[in-house]
Formats: sequence, C-alpha cells, structure tokens
Amino acid sequence: MGSRVTLAQGAAVPRDILLAGGIPSGTFNEVAAAICSIVNARDAKDFQCKARGSAGSSANVNSVGRRLEDFGLAQADIVWFAGNGTRDWVGKAMPQLRTILPLFFQAVTLVTRADTGIKSVADIRGRTVSVSNPGSGSRLNALDVLSWHGLMPDRDFVSRPFELNQAVRSLIQGEIDAFFFTVGHPTAAITQASEAVPIALVPIDGPEVAAALRSQPYYLMGNLPGRHYRGVSDAVRTVGVRALLITHEQQSPEIVYQMTKALADNWDQLRSMHGAVQALRPDDIARQPAAPFHPGAIRYFRERGFM
Repeated sequence: MGSRVTLAQGAAVPRDILLAGGIPSGTFNEVAAAICSIVNARDAKDFQCKARGSAGSSANVNSVGRRLEDFGLAQADIVWFAGNGTRDWVGKAMPQLRTILPLFFQAVTLVTRADTGIKSVADIRGRTVSVSNPGSGSRLNALDVLSWHGLMPDRDFVSRPFELNQAVRSLIQGEIDAFFFTVGHPTAAITQASEAVPIALVPIDGPEVAAALRSQPYYLMGNLPGRHYRGVSDAVRTVGVRALLITHEQQSPEIVYQMTKALADNWDQLRSMHGAVQALRPDDIARQPAAPFHPGAIRYFRERGFM
C-alpha cells in the first residue's frame, strides 16, 4: 500500500488495492472477484485490485474503517450501524466509512428441506436452525427477524452458529432443519443444497415485518427469485438490504473515481459475471441511506448526471 514504487529499469510497480469480499462460495466473494477482474482490465495500470476472503459484512466494515483493507463489500444496515455507533459499534462508531456504489439486493434467506414442514418463521419453534456465523451481517439480520416474531435462539429453538458452507452440509445431512443467510441470488451454496436434497425457501413477510420496516428503514422488501434453484419454481417474498461497495474517507479520490468509472462504464459486463448484480439506477444512488458517498464516486456520478 502507499504510492507507486519505481524500479531501476524505470518500470512502475502498481499499488495493490485490497478488496474484502466474503466467505467461500458466497456472493460477496464471487462479486469481489468480478469487480477486481473489471478494474484490472483498465488501460491504466497504476493500481491493481486484489480480492480477499473475509467473515462478511461486520468484519469488512471493521477492516475498512481501520484502513486494514482499501475497499470492502458490506450490507447497508451494517454500514449504518457502524457509522452511527449502534448495535455492535456502541462507543466505537466509524463515521469514516464511505459508500461507492450500491450493487445488489441482499435477501434475508431462510432455507429448509422440503420435508420439514417449515413454511413460516414461526414454524422454526422447537427446531434446530443455524443463525449464521459471528462476524457476519447475516447473523444480525437473522436475530432481527427472530425478534420481530418473538423468537429467541436457544429458548425457542436450538441455534447453531454455522457459516454458509457448514450450514449447507448440515442441512443436507439432516443435522439442522433450516438456516438463515443474507445473500444475493443466485448463490452457489444454495444451488449445491438444492441439487443434493429437495429444499424450500421460506417467506419472511407479514404484519410483523411491515411494522419493523417502519422503524428500520435500511431494510427493504424484495423477492427471492424462482427458477434459480432446483425445486423452487415461484418467487418468495422476503426482507433484505442493499449490498454496497465501501471505502474510508481517506482513500484517494482519484483511485475511487477510476474504480467507480471502470465498474459503472462496464456495468453490463459486471451483471453478466454475476446474476445478483442489479441495474445501476440513479434513483438507487439518490436514496442511499447508509454512509456518505466518497468524493471520488460523487465526481463520477455528477459527470454521468446521477447527482
């Protein structure tokens, strides 16, 4: 990290830009790799994007906020919590976080085997369920959804703190009845589950959810898509958040501008590389509530007329 280093022969060594993704087989990791592929295809070679795995959103906002990583992918709610010093960030707020781009809808996803009879959040009472791994935005989302329905882990059901791949294996083997994970769809891990055993996606909707969204505006309603997974033919309503590309306030405005431009100018290519990436719409940028945009991103948006 730091400025470019010049070799004796006069060749410049590009600066490494570190982008924190997520767990193996998760959408964050796959999208981070796609982002770096597009950024590294630029004509300019003054910096090189390198994607790295991580535990997820919470870990990423902490590492980016402390400047241990240059960029990261994170859920909008986690960015909001960290920036405003709430939830896990009480007394250690990170107002230095900055948004670059909204990328896709991260759906809070409740996956079960088709034979469990679980058809609603309330039906997990008395079951064994993974509420996702510590350090992930998925876990915080799962705990929110459970609280909206008056459910508490290890009081109303047996909870397991599994990361996605472990949850998939345990579901297939019948060791758990369901798992929560917040993810952009389609994702390889749930595809793997659907090809091993019949699965169902459980709706997260209803009056409890509607009431919660009025006081937690970083949540949005959306659909789990049908036809992406074997045996799942119809779309399912659920709650979710936006996935964001973030950095910190001291990041170079020129680097952020070049990264924003490379991605936005090649957005169709990015969408073709991962189906979770949604259309780049000015109205999504205008209503971004999680953290202020970085000046380098604002420069590009103004050039495009997005702001």
